Amino acid sequence: MENSVIRIILRNPIFANLLMIVLLLGGFAATNLMVKESFPDFELDILSVSVPFPGAAPEEVEEGICLPLEEALEEVDGIKKLITTANEGVGAAIIELNTGADIDRVLDDVKKAVDAITIFPRNAEKPIVKNIHFDSSVVRLAIWGELSETQLKELALEVENDLRTYVLKSKNPFKSDIQIRKIRKSGVRDYQVSIEVSEEKLRQYGISFDQLRKAISSSSLNLPGGSILTKDEDLKIRISEKKYYAHEFNDIVILSKTDGTLIKLSDLATINGAFDNNKNNFALFNGKPAVSLQILKSKDQDSMDISRLVNKYVNEKSEGLPATVHIDTWFDNSRMVQGRINLLTRNGLYGLLLVFLSLWLFLDLRMSIWVTLGIPVSLCGGMLLMLMTGQSINMISLFGLIMVLGIIVDDAIVVGESIYVHNLEGGDPIEATIRGVKEVAMPVFCAVITTIVAFSPLFFISGVMGKFIGVMPGPVVAALFISLFEALLILPVHLRHLKAIKDTDKKTFFLFAFPGKIRAKIAAALVMFIDRIYGPMLKRILNWRYVTISASVAVLIVIVGLVKAGIIKEQFFPKSDDDFIQVHYELVPGSPIAESEKINHLILDAWAKTEAEFYERAEKRKLSTQVFSLIGESVDLKRAQRTYGNHKGQVFIEMLPSEDRNIHFEDILARWRYHARNIQGLSVITFSGLGGGPPGGDIQITLLSKNYKNLMAAEKELKKGLSKYNVIYEIDSSLKVGKRELRISLKDHARSLGITIQEIALQLRKGFYGDEIMRVQRDRDEVKIMLRYPENERNSEAQLENIRIRLPDGSELPFHVLANVEKRAGIETIRREERMRHISVTAKAVGNNNAAIQEKLESDVLPVLSQKYGIIAKRGDDEQERVNSRVSMMKGMCVAIVIIYLIMATVFKSYLQPIVILLTIPFGFVGAAIGHWLFDTEISIMSFFGMVALTGIVVNDSIVLIVAINKRLREGDDFFDAIVEGGKRRFRAIILTSLTTFAGLFPMLLEKSFQAKFLIPMALSIAFGVIFATFATLVIIPCMLVVLNDIRRIFSFAWKLEWPSREEFDNN
Repeated sequence: MENSVIRIILRNPIFANLLMIVLLLGGFAATNLMVKESFPDFELDILSVSVPFPGAAPEEVEEGICLPLEEALEEVDGIKKLITTANEGVGAAIIELNTGADIDRVLDDVKKAVDAITIFPRNAEKPIVKNIHFDSSVVRLAIWGELSETQLKELALEVENDLRTYVLKSKNPFKSDIQIRKIRKSGVRDYQVSIEVSEEKLRQYGISFDQLRKAISSSSLNLPGGSILTKDEDLKIRISEKKYYAHEFNDIVILSKTDGTLIKLSDLATINGAFDNNKNNFALFNGKPAVSLQILKSKDQDSMDISRLVNKYVNEKSEGLPATVHIDTWFDNSRMVQGRINLLTRNGLYGLLLVFLSLWLFLDLRMSIWVTLGIPVSLCGGMLLMLMTGQSINMISLFGLIMVLGIIVDDAIVVGESIYVHNLEGGDPIEATIRGVKEVAMPVFCAVITTIVAFSPLFFISGVMGKFIGVMPGPVVAALFISLFEALLILPVHLRHLKAIKDTDKKTFFLFAFPGKIRAKIAAALVMFIDRIYGPMLKRILNWRYVTISASVAVLIVIVGLVKAGIIKEQFFPKSDDDFIQVHYELVPGSPIAESEKINHLILDAWAKTEAEFYERAEKRKLSTQVFSLIGESVDLKRAQRTYGNHKGQVFIEMLPSEDRNIHFEDILARWRYHARNIQGLSVITFSGLGGGPPGGDIQITLLSKNYKNLMAAEKELKKGLSKYNVIYEIDSSLKVGKRELRISLKDHARSLGITIQEIALQLRKGFYGDEIMRVQRDRDEVKIMLRYPENERNSEAQLENIRIRLPDGSELPFHVLANVEKRAGIETIRREERMRHISVTAKAVGNNNAAIQEKLESDVLPVLSQKYGIIAKRGDDEQERVNSRVSMMKGMCVAIVIIYLIMATVFKSYLQPIVILLTIPFGFVGAAIGHWLFDTEISIMSFFGMVALTGIVVNDSIVLIVAINKRLREGDDFFDAIVEGGKRRFRAIILTSLTTFAGLFPMLLEKSFQAKFLIPMALSIAFGVIFATFATLVIIPCMLVVLNDIRRIFSFAWKLEWPSREEFDNN
């Protein structure tokens, strides 16, 4: 059957040629039709519950919101972890689901459980329950210039509306979903209508706060009044008196005197229609007032298309703006996607050329061309399969395609070399082609399948990291599948008329005559090397097999020791360069916004000194291209979390691309940190990059306890212990002192007057925080209408003391007569896990010391803290996530190895030969580790992915070699001759696969771009690992086969007391 299929295809090449054209054209079309995004779109298996409690302190939120949520959600099935947080004005729960849980069912159960809670505080707003989705950021817009806050807000709204319309009108007929659905704003406050009335005015007109509130709400409404059915028409009755803007509230009638005089709202209140004065946040871009718009993509939307249209809109919009107003793009993530596409294209072309030259040096010119063409055919076919299976082009899938560049040509080389050898033997070219394909078809098929299996554990990594990494094997499997198809069905058609070297040389075109002679000499030299050097050397090595294996194992042990000793460095995630850096800072809670703005200027002054210091090294250019500052606001871009507070601030710097500045971002951060070291008034300041990698500090410890005093004491001791390490810096804790609080308690005699602490609290809240009358929708903004005291009656403690409290009988008394006030420090944020308070301590470590320090903390420090303070001390969530990912990855690898063994055992018809191959896999690590050492690069998880690919290469070459040896044994060759001749027969194919793999990835090792630095660890693992893996295949495997034969003969002698011949045990 196998022969007949190949024979039919060879006799009628139209099918194969058309198939190749379809794959190439389909692949090019697929690259345009597939969704392009920075990171894959997926569900996080995390739910969130948010309950606004305006004006409440964190401890009130903990008691009123967090504790009821924990109680209600405890019995919901499918929840793996529940973390609640209490911030000023809002309580939230983050719910992590069990792997495989039905998200929709759990979401529905959580909604029912939350809706059933009846003990939320009266002023708490409606809970918001939702599924947290990973929204990928495309690009940010900065609207900046000499504008007021109102002008910035209005221009931002105009840009937002225009941009949505502009993108919608620019739809690509081949792309069904090009529109902007999600935009997040930074650096601008919400609109608010603040109606401010003094106690004096209320007393003057004899009206209470509640009466005023009711009068306003009853005069601002839209209400349907039914219909009047006349003979001629149906008339709708509508009351349309809702007020939207501040000036519309002026004429609301509050009172009507007996003489007919109307008292309007403007007579007794000041109506301010500006912004929410509970927040004071603003932004600066390049030193000017600004608003930032973050453009987000939804599922199945194309980042490249959106970014292109946004940039086009910005260019057109900028032309119509005044000279003092600007719109700029910054933090464009599509640049990273395009950069990786360019890297794939560039290295693919360079690798293609090097692979062709490598093949041409040892094989026929025509064969070299057709084998090399298998790379674009496999990549294009892989792209087509990705489109058909709903995959996207993103940073992770492109990584997979780049990783497979050096592998997809291997099976074509083996098939092509086999056809080439059979053509050298003479006879009918088509029959020689059939024999060549038949000889290697099964081992090539199994080799590709085992490579696919080697990548399969990446599908099953747990946690958020698994969601990312699980995208990678898809493109790899697609490209490998097409490469197998191309090698067995398309390539033989193009090689069916291949002639021997001596015939082709005579007819070579004159421009290739001289290079052809060189190639012929190299090919002849290779044959001579195989016959005169490798063959005899392998015979002698087989006689010294135990020494050879022992020496190889010793080298492996030394390399592992160098890694463990830290001489060859390792790091879980590679510290690649970064083009975006940030500073996050905090002052003492309660600090005025002006102080935060002052600190921002000092941090920028330190940045100016840093830029000046690197001016010469940056070829007399500024390092920064854009500078964006948030004051009174802080954004965690990796976790998509936003917090507010006058004491918070952040500075973002977009720098020259790493390949243009030739200065590593960590060197820049170090100098910026140095120049900012003497800034006074800071309680926290951290410097970091914004590039790839999982969130969280290098070192992370979590402390849990119900006893908050013990928890704080343990946190203090842990931070003190960390500070003793010279290599540790930027120690931070989630425990932060909040604004100082005025704790109010009722005086004893006040109870006799009929007043309660609740009534006092409600009156104070209405006056100082404000009483929300209603909310109205103005365009895209939800605007609160608030009633409160004027600012001059709520900006000092003295005002609180003298405020008059209304008693049940209608009389009033000063606040200080009824209540006591105690001033004390508050807490900024309360985190809870496992129904205990939670504190997270993080720190950064210089170099690669974080793993050693983390282990020392877990073994020596945390047990002492746990015992001393009665707390739970454990590694942080992010660090635990990494550990879980490693464990799940290793479990998957174990399963993959078992499957690989089963496949090889089936091919070899042997229980023991597959074990020989599996034992040689670790030797590839030797070359990989040496490559990292030579390039001064840490071994990381990216290196591990390269080693997975390397495993496939080792198994592929080993299968081809052992199949050749087994064939010789079946033909009756002497045992040692069969091994030597089998090695000689497959020497060229194995060398060529190794050489082309190295050549295909070599250009990447010379790259200096940000994208390449992220991928170089993977390339090092494959490129250098394959060198030692080649030695393992051609030398160690033959030695192990002989050792295996020795062992079986010894067992046979022990059983039969007679030495069998070696040929009796062919290792099957």
